[in-house]
Amino acid sequence: AALERWFERRGETDPELRIELLTARRLMRTSWADPTAGDEGSASERTPVDIPRRLPAELRFYLEGADAYRRQDLEIAVERWLTLLELEDNDRRERSVMAHYMLGRTYARLAGFDGQARPDAVEPALDHFAAARRLAGGGWRDDLGLAHESLGWEARFQLHRGHAPRALRLYAEQLASDNPTAADSIAVAASALSRADAEALEKAAMDPAVRDIYSLYLTAYGHYLGDAAVRWLDSAEAAAASGDELAAAGTLAWVAYQHGRFGDAERWLKLTDGGDPFVPWLRSKLATRNGDFDLARAELDAAAKALGEQPELILTESPNGYWRWAAAERARAEAGALELERGRYASSLDELLKAGYWMDAAYVAERVMTVEELRNYVDGEWPEDALSESTSRWWGGRTPFDTDAIAGEIRDLLARRLAREGRWEAAQLYFAEGLGDLAAQVGSLLARGQDLELTDGERADALWRVAQTLRDHGLELLATELDPDWRIWEGQFDLGRFGRRDPPSREAERARQALARPNARFHYRYVAAELGWQAADLLPNQSDHTARVLLTAGTWLKNLDPERADRFYKALVRRCSETEIGRAADRRRWFPPLDF
Repeated sequence: AALERWFERRGETDPELRIELLTARRLMRTSWADPTAGDEGSASERTPVDIPRRLPAELRFYLEGADAYRRQDLEIAVERWLTLLELEDNDRRERSVMAHYMLGRTYARLAGFDGQARPDAVEPALDHFAAARRLAGGGWRDDLGLAHESLGWEARFQLHRGHAPRALRLYAEQLASDNPTAADSIAVAASALSRADAEALEKAAMDPAVRDIYSLYLTAYGHYLGDAAVRWLDSAEAAAASGDELAAAGTLAWVAYQHGRFGDAERWLKLTDGGDPFVPWLRSKLATRNGDFDLARAELDAAAKALGEQPELILTESPNGYWRWAAAERARAEAGALELERGRYASSLDELLKAGYWMDAAYVAERVMTVEELRNYVDGEWPEDALSESTSRWWGGRTPFDTDAIAGEIRDLLARRLAREGRWEAAQLYFAEGLGDLAAQVGSLLARGQDLELTDGERADALWRVAQTLRDHGLELLATELDPDWRIWEGQFDLGRFGRRDPPSREAERARQALARPNARFHYRYVAAELGWQAADLLPNQSDHTARVLLTAGTWLKNLDPERADRFYKALVRRCSETEIGRAADRRRWFPPLDF
């Protein structure tokens, strides 16, 4: 298709010439793909392709150079492409950018990427890369985008020669052209600069563009680089002392803050021009350290507003499928953390929820706020009419900003808290429709189980039905969102204890009071087993039904907690020794299979 467009632009209509050209191109490509052609060392032995002599000079010279390059006859390749560039301007507009690009790569190869093999080839390599960009910028044909590609090749060449600052500038320019590989290349070049000595770092810091790029890199990776960030800050200080116009002051302030140089961070902030949306965010951190929470919150609000107006900082999906939080949402989440530190729990929950930080929000809602505080917040902010039809969980691939489902999530969490406190009538108001009906049944059965006017058999039947319901649906009706049950992951993973390190005493006491009882993984199975025990306690000894209840309830715990299951086993043997199940338990010295 590209050749067809070329012929059309040239007004060429000779079909035989087209066939000859296509045949030559096919031979070149087949030779490259031939697995019997050998490694690079034998490439020069490949047979030259016969390029049609009737082709226009520009295309013929380019193809002859490409064929020589294919055979690693680099001197001939250079000679052919230079010949192309000697043509009149109007006779070489189709392939001049390509020729300059390939000459740049070829001279870089001749020089050796460190520039030591042929030092005389270094300058020609750089000149041709620059010429490719200059011509493309002037409107010369560059269908393959080789001008942008030349940035990466020249940067690679510079990096191998030990010129990391120059490579950084080139990769940054390539990144601006939306090249998908440029970001990784910047990281490689920046890592190389991190290993430079003090003199080289000071020289690099004098370059505003390099100072900006490398400082940004350090905000993301500086904690992996040992003292590189500290040495860079010292180099930037030297640049500022030299009278150089200071760029990246806000970014340097971040680097200083991340490495505990808080005084330096404050000084750098004073040198910013105020246009950086991250500056108020950093000011808020410093204000928090100084105990000025009002100022910290005001600065965070300013940061979230400014960052939210930056289109390049919106939510994006990373290659591995996970969602990255936008900077504005991160700032809002930090406002939630600040409110938590101040003891403003409802405000903290609101910020964390609306920022999409569900695990942190769940900690506040489940462990810090009282049930009544949470209920008042939910009734005010997420009433029933705010419910979404979405039933997906936070972990199920949804973006953190899908606020349509927040109402369902927080109402469900509240419902389970109410249920854990035995407030089933209130809980059913916050569960989704199906679970609400089930919660109502549980509440009704529990009331029957506690009704002393009923017979022991009727009470036992009600308690046993609740026990079985909670064993089968405890995850939905009783489980904690975080530890110990991890409802957030559907109970499939145990991430240990979740909470703040060294929280204020008031928060710590609230978190202790809100623990699940018992505070053990799958705690709802313990609850179900205990109800089974209460049911069995109301049933007669030496009864097959009693034996079945004790066997079933004990089996729920026998692998999870053998010590707690042991009382069910002993009761089974003691109370039901004349039943078949009881005799089997006595023989096995443990529970027989449930299908016994």
